[in-house]
Amino acid sequence: MNVKDKEQNYILTTEYANDKILSDRDVNEWIPRWDPLTIATVEGHAGIVGTLLRRGFGENWRAKIVGDDDDESVEKIGTSTPLHRAAFNGRFHTLCELMRHFFPESAATEARLLKLKDADGNTLLHAAAAGTPRSKRADVVGPWIKIMEILIHAGCDPTQRNRHGNRPRALCANESGQSLLRRCEDQLRQSSNRRRMCAGLLSVSKNSDDGSALTSMCADMEDVSTTDTNQLQSLESLLNAARRSFVPPAILSRAEAIVRVLRCKLDLERSMAQLNAARPCDTNAPALELSEAVRLAASGGVDQASILRANDLIQATLAEVKLQQGLNVCAEIALADASHAVVRDALERNIASCASVGGDEELLMRASLVLSKLSAEIALQTVPPEPSATETAGLVDTQLAVLRLTRQVQHLTDALTTASKEGVGADPDLVSRSRSKLKKLRSKLEDANRAEEVRQEEAEKARLKAMKKKKKKGGKKKK
Repeated sequence: MNVKDKEQNYILTTEYANDKILSDRDVNEWIPRWDPLTIATVEGHAGIVGTLLRRGFGENWRAKIVGDDDDESVEKIGTSTPLHRAAFNGRFHTLCELMRHFFPESAATEARLLKLKDADGNTLLHAAAAGTPRSKRADVVGPWIKIMEILIHAGCDPTQRNRHGNRPRALCANESGQSLLRRCEDQLRQSSNRRRMCAGLLSVSKNSDDGSALTSMCADMEDVSTTDTNQLQSLESLLNAARRSFVPPAILSRAEAIVRVLRCKLDLERSMAQLNAARPCDTNAPALELSEAVRLAASGGVDQASILRANDLIQATLAEVKLQQGLNVCAEIALADASHAVVRDALERNIASCASVGGDEELLMRASLVLSKLSAEIALQTVPPEPSATETAGLVDTQLAVLRLTRQVQHLTDALTTASKEGVGADPDLVSRSRSKLKKLRSKLEDANRAEEVRQEEAEKARLKAMKKKKKKGGKKKK
């Protein structure tokens, strides 16, 4: 069967599982060689297999698999059953689904399962052994090893030969599988109680294989700073396999604790990624959701560094929300004046707070431009404060006028410089009026400077005149 036919068959199987009711006859007209139950089995879709079995699809297999009261009938199948195909393809969950359906728990049905053979006399153990890949990776060959262990534990004979004279071990190309079957064969020669022997042997085998693989992966993932979804899924898969095995409780508890921590950490990282993608936010809702994820992560044993990073992100988000709300208020101000100084001061504080916790740079830049606009417009419509008493002490009127005008010119010049910056967007009419005002103030300042110069010249003349008069009086006294 080519790839296109398999794809068509799989589509039909999926459609059947999704409420497209077809009879065996209808489907066999479309698929002459493979029925949907076999296709779903080979593909390893245990859920679809369960759906098909519950709807009665595949009942044509029951007579071939279960047979009647004659035990020999189970050996007259003539082809590979879905159970054989599940075992050959390492579909553990699918095989369990088929076994539960065709062989309810009883001594009679269990005996039929152990004698189930295909046309070549292959048992399910032969099929699982023949399908085991050569890979040495436990996560790759694990399903086949698990199937062989379960079958042996149920009572399948690893020394039984098919019609070609081959035992399951002769069909297995994997070293771990061969080792398992060889140990079972050796123990069978020395034990009269097959069930007890197999249980003890599998305990050692599972403890050696599943336990070692689980311990190794736990050691690798305990010190990992970032959480990888694929690694976590592999660990969970190994843990699920180990739960059905005889792995010591201490190893299981350690793996379960690591899985819980990694799952919480993965959820926390996912929440942080979602919040980062939504920044800057207009509401506190995303930050509150992350706060809940932080609470769960802290209770789940996630490392303190991850918790601190998440809390920093929450603080940054809350500061951004507050800053955004301040910008919304500023957007409603058409032309700022002295009455909006409170709004400007609040915006300045929000910018400083947001910058201190690592807020969004684009938002901070936009807020800085808005702050510059407010500051410039307020400054253009206000005058600088009066000089203090300390500054005016001993000054005459002309000096005081120069001081006041100098401050006004400097204040207005700075405000116009800020208002003229690119992106500030200060009111053009206000800027134009301020420039005219600055021109007049500079003219007044020049007049005040000239008046001060005249006063200083007159004062200097008066001082020289007084000194000359004093010197003249001193000369008369000497005479």
